[in-house]
Amino acid sequence: SGVTFKNSGFWNLHLYRCRNVVVEKVRFEVPTDMRAPSSDGTDIDSCQNVTIRGCSYRVNDDCICLKGKKGPLAMKDKDSPPDRHIRISDCTFERGDGVLTLGSEATVVRDVVIENCKVGAVVNLLRLKLRPDTPQHYEDIHCRNLTLDGSGGILQVQPPPKSVVRNVTMSDVKGTYGSLGVIKGNPGQTTISDITLKNFDVQLKNDKLNVGEVKNLKIQNVIVNGKPFSLNPAK
Repeated sequence: SGVTFKNSGFWNLHLYRCRNVVVEKVRFEVPTDMRAPSSDGTDIDSCQNVTIRGCSYRVNDDCICLKGKKGPLAMKDKDSPPDRHIRISDCTFERGDGVLTLGSEATVVRDVVIENCKVGAVVNLLRLKLRPDTPQHYEDIHCRNLTLDGSGGILQVQPPPKSVVRNVTMSDVKGTYGSLGVIKGNPGQTTISDITLKNFDVQLKNDKLNVGEVKNLKIQNVIVNGKPFSLNPAK
């Protein structure tokens, strides 16, 4: 209570695995002329029963961000319990990339209320970031009684970022293995091009190659189980 976090080049206040926390009458300030692209104001990470009230934010990244675990096994990580029962009220958001952001490092977030706040020149009010590699569950998120004076977006559900894979060559491979594998991206997210498999002589349990949308896939002199391999074998 009653302190100022000033001129941080990275996260200001990081709460990790905390319960029953009150942050009140605290100022988070990064000067307008300072480039600090990761200067989150308050990061609530795997916490429960957190109250933020009467605070002011002037940062260059998220003002308040809810975080947790990331990755395919995030739900099983006992060191990252859900963010739950978060209350934000009577705060002033002067500048930042978002007033309240969920993710991108977040798994389960439940029961969040932001109310009775003033919002100035921030980019977005509520940002829900979604990752293609992480199971995420956001529910019971409520924003109410907010006064806006800026030009940002009110609600932003952010899709996974675009990914590019190109110019990959595998050549001169021999031996015994399970399968040729999978060449497939996330639908609508990944662009894959210029993939070459060349000079293979392999014995495989599964002689199929699982291929999604790939541009310019080349199969050159690939022998599987003693036979030339083709994506479109003769019937």
